[in-house]
Formats: sequence, structure tokens, C-alpha cells
Amino acid sequence: MSEDTYTFDEAIQILGIPRSTFFDKVKRGEIVKIIPEGRQRGAKYLLKEEATGQKTQPEKHVTHAQAVLKDAIFRKAQPEDAQGMYELGERVMRKRGGYGVKPEQLLPYLSIPNSEIGHVLVKENNIIGYFTIVPLLHGQLLKRMRKEAYIVDFPPEELPQFLPDTPIDCFIWEVISEAEERAIGQYLLSKMLKFFHTIGKRGVNIEGVYATATSVEGITLCRRAGMSLMNLPEVIGPRYQPFELKIQENRNWLTIDYILALQAYKRRQDKLKKHAITPLTSSKD
Repeated sequence: MSEDTYTFDEAIQILGIPRSTFFDKVKRGEIVKIIPEGRQRGAKYLLKEEATGQKTQPEKHVTHAQAVLKDAIFRKAQPEDAQGMYELGERVMRKRGGYGVKPEQLLPYLSIPNSEIGHVLVKENNIIGYFTIVPLLHGQLLKRMRKEAYIVDFPPEELPQFLPDTPIDCFIWEVISEAEERAIGQYLLSKMLKFFHTIGKRGVNIEGVYATATSVEGITLCRRAGMSLMNLPEVIGPRYQPFELKIQENRNWLTIDYILALQAYKRRQDKLKKHAITPLTSSKD
């Protein structure tokens, strides 16, 4: 039975029945008249299933994933998120023998105007997951993968931007969520794919996606994404494995939406160029 109560006019409108039929249902108990204590007027009416002819819907089963993600907000990371990202990253990475990126190291990258480097999942004002993707020139990327430099060694102003046409590489800096919350990890991955698709539609030319794995879980994730171990024997070890995914050479579930989006962007640009209006040359008198 629904616990919603209605005024007489509201109940009549909901049921669509004559007044006489309405009061017959009140007499039979199919509609319950409720008068507030201490008052003689202002009655409300509780409609039972018998009156409406509708059965109440059984409560739908809520999965753990739905409960975890309910009311969570996904958005671009802002400078003020640096501390919360560090706290989550530190807690997660410590369990794997690593460490989180310190707020003072992360802050400059989140402070870039219109920065798209960080993305966070927030619930009840707490960051429950995030990922960071850094655009790099190929020379910068190779230094990072060879451990000759780390992301914090590249000043934000020296990084390329997610802009059309200029070829860039993308380094997946961090993907962080509690290990036991697989739903959050899967959700972040879906949002990462959507991000690549979005920048593909904008014409951002990504040549390769790169990541470093420092744990068994990380290695497994990179391989599942279709990434290949780079030919860098001088740095490869049990605790450090550099992976790459050449976008145009690997059409898989991770790259296909991006590739199609970029192709659509290029077709649009070609059409615009083809139909561009050229200035009229002045005729001689």
C-alpha cells in the first residue's frame, strides 16, 4: 500500500471516478480518510491498492555496484582536489608497496587553465576514485619510460595540450580506487574511454598511450588493455614494466571509439576545406 496521502480533489483526479463512487470506496475502506488530530477539516485520503486497481511494485534489488556509485559525481579535477587525491592515492598505493603523488606535486598540473589532466569520482564530498592522464611530446615520453625523468620533472608550461592536429602521446599517470571496489575501477575505465572518445571528436591526434606497471595487478591491467611491453631491457624489472599502445596499429576495445571519432573529425575538416568560400578576385574595368 502506498503511504502517500492526497486531498479530496487530488484523489478524485487520480482515480477519475464520480464523487458518489469515491465515498462508497471510503465506506468500504478502500480509501482511508485521515483527519489531522485536533481538527475537523482538512482531511487527507490514503489510496489503497483496491481503490487504484494498481499493485505496488516490489522493491528492485540494488547491486553493490549501484549502491557504491549512487549519487557519485564524476568531473574534472580541480586544484582543491589535490589533497583528497593524494590521501586516496597514498592509502591505495601503500598497500601495493608504492606511494601517492604529493599534493604540491600534483597541484601545478591541476592548476593549468582548463586542465584535463585529472578526473575524479566524488561521493559525499569524498574522492572515491580518480585517474590522471598527461599529454607529452614523444621526447618527453621516452624520458619518462626510460626513467630518465618523471612527470613532476616536466613543468606544466612545457607540456603539450589536448588540442587538434598536433601529435601527442598520452601517459596514464595514475588510476586509483580501492582494490576491493571493482565497480569503481570499472567505472573509471569507462570514463577514461569516454574521455579519449571526446578528445578524438575534437581532433586531438594521439599517437600512443603509455603506462608503467609496478605490480602484478598493473601488469595484468595493461595486458588486458592490449598494451605491449616496450623494448627497454635496461629498465625492465619485476617492479617496473613500461607498456605502450600504438593507437593506429591496434584497433581494440580501448582504441576503436577514439579512432572512429578522430576519423569523423578529419572528414568534417576535409569537407570544410572543400566547401570553403574563396575570396572573389576583383574584375578589371
